[in-house]
Amino acid sequence: MVNRRLLGLLLGALLGLVCLTARAVAAQPAAAAKSIGFSNLVFRLAGRDEVGIADQDFRVHILEDLRRRGINAVGAENLVFGSDRGAQADLMLGGTVTELECRGGSDYGNVSCRMGIEWQVLDVGRDEVVYKLLSRGLVLEFPKEPAATLGKRLVVANLESLSKHAAFQRLLQPQAEGKPTQGYARANLRGCKAAPRAMPGASEQVLDATVLVQTSGGFGSGFLVGPDGFVVTAAHVVPESSATIKLRDGRQFPATVIRVDRRIDIALLRLGVPEGVTLPCLASKLDPVAVGADVYAVGSPASRELSFSLARGIVSGVRLLQGLQYLQTDAAVNSGNSGGPLVTGSGEAAAIVSYKLVGVAVEGIAFGVPLGAGLSAIGISLGNGFTSPELAAASAVPVQASKLFVDKADPVKELGPPPGPRDTSVKGVGGRKTSPLVKRGLYTWGVTGLAVGAVFILSSIAISRGDDSLGSTAYMRNLGIGSAAIGGVLVGVGLALP
Repeated sequence: MVNRRLLGLLLGALLGLVCLTARAVAAQPAAAAKSIGFSNLVFRLAGRDEVGIADQDFRVHILEDLRRRGINAVGAENLVFGSDRGAQADLMLGGTVTELECRGGSDYGNVSCRMGIEWQVLDVGRDEVVYKLLSRGLVLEFPKEPAATLGKRLVVANLESLSKHAAFQRLLQPQAEGKPTQGYARANLRGCKAAPRAMPGASEQVLDATVLVQTSGGFGSGFLVGPDGFVVTAAHVVPESSATIKLRDGRQFPATVIRVDRRIDIALLRLGVPEGVTLPCLASKLDPVAVGADVYAVGSPASRELSFSLARGIVSGVRLLQGLQYLQTDAAVNSGNSGGPLVTGSGEAAAIVSYKLVGVAVEGIAFGVPLGAGLSAIGISLGNGFTSPELAAASAVPVQASKLFVDKADPVKELGPPPGPRDTSVKGVGGRKTSPLVKRGLYTWGVTGLAVGAVFILSSIAISRGDDSLGSTAYMRNLGIGSAAIGGVLVGVGLALP
């Protein structure tokens, strides 16, 4: 095994900082053809406490390598001019380094390493991880220094393995357009009669009509769209058929998901409210909102403790993405805001918060589903008349099946010398090769012993021609013969060892 210093250098080259990170809200796909971006390469070896994130230059190398393989990778397109379309990806790739082992190579200064990376692919539109693979890459007989180059070679070896898996290739194929609606029968829902009020003066009434949506897998936001106990939220907030709704005053009610359209990202929930209980509600705006108008994002950003928060922004634009219409806003939106209302300056719900863009140099770009278009997709007409009986009796929608595919992990690859002719030479102790350092030391000391012996023997001959009264001739001759003999033995051993 190589020493810990080499592993430390390699890890240091991989890691730009050591910290735990929170999961970011995903970006929206920008085209029908599947494109893939890259988020982070996390380092977390099994059995060790350190957690870190690779430097951003690894992101650039990974995206460039994917493009060289013919994959539609987006992000870091032009480093000189700062062009980066990573936030527009259909899919997002990320990885965690879970395995790393290195051994010294057959030549001094070389090393052989293997690395295992657990890849995950996020479907951005669904906000769901849909693919996992543990790949293993191997680099043989590579120079130890610089460690960063070795680290990149190991990551590229893992990317090569990932790109060859058939399930990963299928994931990148262009997707067929989904159905615009779920085919629900038209139904009427009694809307809120509350008169519009100017914001921010109506903030208290708006917050009272906003709810915290809780499921076994997490939480999000929503709002009461009428007085009969119906809540509108984003479809990705409720992957299950039921939820618990919490109001600002602390009251909680069970809820059933009765209509949903996951492509548009809208869901309608019916509360289990006892007879005689009154509920607040939020007036709706089904007409288009002007670009530049004030809007307020209301919900539970980041945590339940921050529920019923309000952030102000403007309508930045009205966008048509993949055939779906969205309101774009610069209001602060975070994970947990999903499903909450985008409220106009008149205190009316105009859209349902759906997602925001994340990426390098991307700020203040969030999107909401226009309320009118969302309700129409699930067959709901909002008015001041009555609520259709079928909504009160509707059964829960089926639980959405997860699309996660866990691919078969790569086999563990053996470390050792690269493939070559079978070595039939005599082995050292225990059948192992002798270290080049040991052989080099034997040659050096052996040659030195021969040289010293020759000097003493020649000196004894010279002295014998003169005065040898002190008996130095025999002493030096014997010393020279001994030194030469020892040197010869060392040279012979060095030549004999494999």
